[in-house]
Amino acid sequence: QVNASLISGENTLTIAGKERKYNLYIPSSYTNNKEYALAVATHGRTNSKDQVQSYMGLGRQSDFIVVYPAGLPSSSGSSFSWSEKENMTFIDAILKQVSDNYCVNRNEVYAIGHSLGGWMAQRIACLRGEFVNGMAVVGSGGFTGTCTGPVPSLFFQNVDDHLSSYASGVSARNTRLKVNECSESSTENVQIGSLTCTKYNSCSSGNPVVWCEGYTGYNNDPHSWPTE
Repeated sequence: QVNASLISGENTLTIAGKERKYNLYIPSSYTNNKEYALAVATHGRTNSKDQVQSYMGLGRQSDFIVVYPAGLPSSSGSSFSWSEKENMTFIDAILKQVSDNYCVNRNEVYAIGHSLGGWMAQRIACLRGEFVNGMAVVGSGGFTGTCTGPVPSLFFQNVDDHLSSYASGVSARNTRLKVNECSESSTENVQIGSLTCTKYNSCSSGNPVVWCEGYTGYNNDPHSWPTE
């Protein structure tokens, strides 16, 4: 049953006494007769929810329902933060609101993020591992909390990333390898577009980790979203 007040566009929730906004994308082919995968896509320190919705292009490539939450703004309004505890309450409230009003397949919930938003995506996957079914991050350091479960994971990290170091990306990957109980000695090459990536196979059932580097970013920026 679709709630007409929950629109495909900007929506508002009140969390910890603050108005929190998120963009909701509903595919034009949406019908109540089908369950849809849901992706939560989190922006970085200096890019807004509107900017990541534009450049990630998730709605153009799938029939997923996609939500783009806005982090808490700094006092100057020039940057955003995801570190506050209330941000997890915000994510939980978004998932509940969207699931209450649209047909969401709770076996296909994904966390996607870029830069600081990649850290937040890892935080979501770690703390909500019991229902997050996949994670993909670009150019981000890792979240180091105690995880509730393994999650299939995809990492993009350039060696010469000047804003999120290669070492921090490797550390994030290694943390996830431990959580997913992967052996670092069992790998194979896999293709993602034209990019050859490394897949760690010997993990807990259904929870591989894939590592990609050497991709081209927009404007040839090694920290930006992959052009593919």
